[in-house]
Amino acid sequence: MYLLELLKTGGYSMYPLLLLSVISWGIFVERLVVLSFFRRKRKQLTDKVRTHLADNKVESAASSCEDFSEMVAEPYKGLFEHNEENVTREEHEGSVGRRINKTILGLKKRLWILATVATIAPFLGLLGTVTGIMNSFAAIADSGKSGFSVVSSGLSEALLTTAVGIVIAVVTVIFFNFLQNKINFIVCNMKEDLEHLISARLNNRR
Repeated sequence: MYLLELLKTGGYSMYPLLLLSVISWGIFVERLVVLSFFRRKRKQLTDKVRTHLADNKVESAASSCEDFSEMVAEPYKGLFEHNEENVTREEHEGSVGRRINKTILGLKKRLWILATVATIAPFLGLLGTVTGIMNSFAAIADSGKSGFSVVSSGLSEALLTTAVGIVIAVVTVIFFNFLQNKINFIVCNMKEDLEHLISARLNNRR
């Protein structure tokens, strides 16, 4: 009931704002689930590869990557891209680094939508402000008189849509920054683990 009353008071601009809010929350929750799954699976893969390399089972370590999704396993496959004896650490790091970029793109998937929502939500609120003021002037013209009772409906629409647009934008920016920081933290941990695994990979050749 309250939502219907809110939509009625805010006018037509409230409908796209409501849609943007649903999209923002949906992407935020979906990314949280994806990141949580990624962290869990990446830890499992790291432990498997580390164990196999410690036992000098390079082929088993490489085959472990096949049991995980591409986004999780892609950087780890770079560890086994070169099998020559004279491959340097820099070459291993280059192979891993290129593959990490693919994983980062996967982790940041749909974040551009949050950035877009944060950008356009205030403008939709401003559109509601304009239409609300126009409705106020139309009410004055129709009634032939002014006064708060005449313009209150239009002013309510203007103020409500402006406030809702700003709130949606602020919340979405918070979502975006939170996810960016979480992804950066995950990637830093992944790079640190891969550095150790590269060292273990090189030790297998000694």
